[in-house]
Amino acid sequence: MAGVLAGVVLAGALALWLLPPGSERESRLVLRAPFATTDYIGSHGATVELPRWWRWSPENPPPLTVYEDGKKLDPAMVKEAGASPEDAGRRWTASFLTSDRSDPNTNGRAYEVTYQRPRLPLAVSVGLPFITATAGLLLAMLLVERLLVHPPALRRIALTLLSLGYTVVLLESVGGALLADRLTATQLPVRQLYEQVFHIGSEGGAPGSSANFRSHHYLNFVLNPDAAYMGERQFDAHYLIRRKEPIRARAQVSWRALVLGGSTTFGEGIAREEDTWVYRLEQKLRAAHGQGYDVVDGGVPGYSVVENFLHYILLLDELEPDVVVLFVGLNDIPPRLTGDLARDYSNNRRPWRDDANTLPEANRWLSRSVVYRYLMLREVERRRFANIAYYVQRWSPPSGQKPALEHNGPDIYRAHLRNLVRLLLAQGHRVVIVPQVFLPSGFSFGDPTLYARGVAEHNQVNEDVAREFHVSFVSAASSAFDRSDLLDDCHFNQQGNEKMAQLLFAFLESQLQPVTDQ
Repeated sequence: MAGVLAGVVLAGALALWLLPPGSERESRLVLRAPFATTDYIGSHGATVELPRWWRWSPENPPPLTVYEDGKKLDPAMVKEAGASPEDAGRRWTASFLTSDRSDPNTNGRAYEVTYQRPRLPLAVSVGLPFITATAGLLLAMLLVERLLVHPPALRRIALTLLSLGYTVVLLESVGGALLADRLTATQLPVRQLYEQVFHIGSEGGAPGSSANFRSHHYLNFVLNPDAAYMGERQFDAHYLIRRKEPIRARAQVSWRALVLGGSTTFGEGIAREEDTWVYRLEQKLRAAHGQGYDVVDGGVPGYSVVENFLHYILLLDELEPDVVVLFVGLNDIPPRLTGDLARDYSNNRRPWRDDANTLPEANRWLSRSVVYRYLMLREVERRRFANIAYYVQRWSPPSGQKPALEHNGPDIYRAHLRNLVRLLLAQGHRVVIVPQVFLPSGFSFGDPTLYARGVAEHNQVNEDVAREFHVSFVSAASSAFDRSDLLDDCHFNQQGNEKMAQLLFAFLESQLQPVTDQ
């Protein structure tokens, strides 16, 4: 009997080693024209018929990867394409953007899609560790009965400990099988967020996603230091800003600039902090004047001048900057598009409780448990992640936005900006105001012509306030950029970031004349 049980344990262990739970095999299908235009901006889609598998459903579509001439494209947008119940879980549309946004029907390139499937059915993945663990328990109990005849009390203790150990091993083994199977079935973004929760990966972190934020008792929403933005953790946990380099004590710094703003300051859509204009400006100043120069990026996606004001007085004034650069005004337009404008923007802003829309926080003591990790994966799957604006803003119907913009003038924005500039000057800081860049392209949340009008009005306010308080205004930024510098309507690509950094470097050199390190 002992030999049979030992054989079962060895065979089960060998099978688990050769085919561990969650091991996958890749299947590849050729996508053939015609490709239909989909409702995903600028994309085309092809219907893909996959083998029926119960884990694929409208709530849990398969993770598909599209290749263009053998090169991987951005993760595909996947949705069910079946028109009848018989198609459920079989017919899907893989919507994708070509590498140069060209039409795949005419660009002459070959497209393929791959998907992963488990090598073993779930029942086998769960049953194998169960049988192996049970056989191991029986073998151990048999050996205890034979070897620990006396004293009986010691034998009972040994059998009790074996039973407890068996329970733990069984739960963890089955939990591991369920976790591995679930990870193979879940979509790539969910898998990446799960890895972020346990700090075992930093991929993912889509621009604007609520997963990049957490709620705050005063600011409503702040950057989440545990989140990885576009593949890298780069948020400062104390100041809640985008910066990997530790903030030095003020006595160690010769000169410091702080930049306040929203996503156009933050560098939305740029994966590496090193490619943002704020970082590049800092490097140019350090190259010219020494390493004692800091330019700190205080921009947070979605922040209006009100949040910039609060962020500054709560956290960022501790930086004691010599110069504060204000690149603001864009996120103050949505409040003007929503109903009757309130001075505190409450007509547009709404409180955010992030329980269902941001990364869950893992308990470090329980994180070693596979069962706990499985439950946390299910929690990540339960949550819904979308652009932070959808959770913190109220949206009015498009038909009412133009009348609202005309009715709600820029006077409240002017008042907030004046108060911020007045505070900064009273603290002895120099202030530089930079006009926003906005070139309509159709990627706005609303009517791009309304945003363009709002930006023009707020840029005029920026210039008026700069003149009123006798602070610097970088008027050259209004005409220095074209469509080739932008990712969308307003966010700089790498070329635009470099141009912005060079423009402000030249301005600071000519207007402020920082003192070179000795």
